[in-house]
Amino acid sequence: MRARFSRALQDAGIDASVPQALYVGNMMSGMLSQQQHLGPLLANAAGLENVEAATIEACCGAGGAALRWGYMAIMSGIYHTVVVAGAEQMTHTDTPRATQGLATASHWETEGSQGATFVSLNGILMDLYMKQYGVRHEDFAPFALTAHSNALTAGERARARARAPGALAPRAATEARAPETVWLSLIHISEPTRLGMI
Repeated sequence: MRARFSRALQDAGIDASVPQALYVGNMMSGMLSQQQHLGPLLANAAGLENVEAATIEACCGAGGAALRWGYMAIMSGIYHTVVVAGAEQMTHTDTPRATQGLATASHWETEGSQGATFVSLNGILMDLYMKQYGVRHEDFAPFALTAHSNALTAGERARARARAPGALAPRAATEARAPETVWLSLIHISEPTRLGMI
């Protein structure tokens, strides 16, 4: 953790003794890892001593909300330099637990507690959008294919950094795109959304 913060500060040209605050965006660490209070925890791990440290929770917008807090702290004149981070880990737990954790961002009484997930809720929204604006299902293919390509690129870059810190994989080698015909044949899980391994 300390090395990651150090690299980020070096990239920004900032000495580690300069930041006056750390704002961390996170939604589910308490639910999935039994670890709340990430701001101070990460500040200590990063070697940021005697700084204000807070965790900002705003569901899927937690990272953006943390960035806003940092912006407001600087623009108000309270601080000159802040560190903003976003952190979320879901791969260490099983899918049902992560899905239920994500569903706590819904209106729990009427949605999450009734079995709704963000996939099903987004499927309902997508269906309404398609009906209202006359959009075909296949018109969404470019969004899914681009997200898939970006995920492959990010994953390959992360693996390259793990092999040789500081090294980046050539972008062209990681931009494999799934054919649109594959995307259109994926399993329907909550009409009109689809699931599959591309």
